[in-house]
Amino acid sequence: SGVAAGAPSTPTTAMPGRSAQRSMHSCARPCGVIGSNRVIDIITEGSSLTKNYYDQFLKMMTTAGQGYPYMVQKLKEKSAN
Repeated sequence: SGVAAGAPSTPTTAMPGRSAQRSMHSCARPCGVIGSNRVIDIITEGSSLTKNYYDQFLKMMTTAGQGYPYMVQKLKEKSAN
């Protein structure tokens, strides 16, 4: 049931001009339900989705003129649309 921690998988579609064979790994942890895992990260071609989001968040929080108030404002704007 699901992908084992770190088990590689290959997508079924290819991007134009690229090979269909791509390396994709997922990291999973048990989620409390017997025999179930939660995916906590997806790593494609050596790039961690979780690390990318963390880096974007950290940059926004530490950039002058942005920070927490800026992020709250942006979230309110997005939820209003």
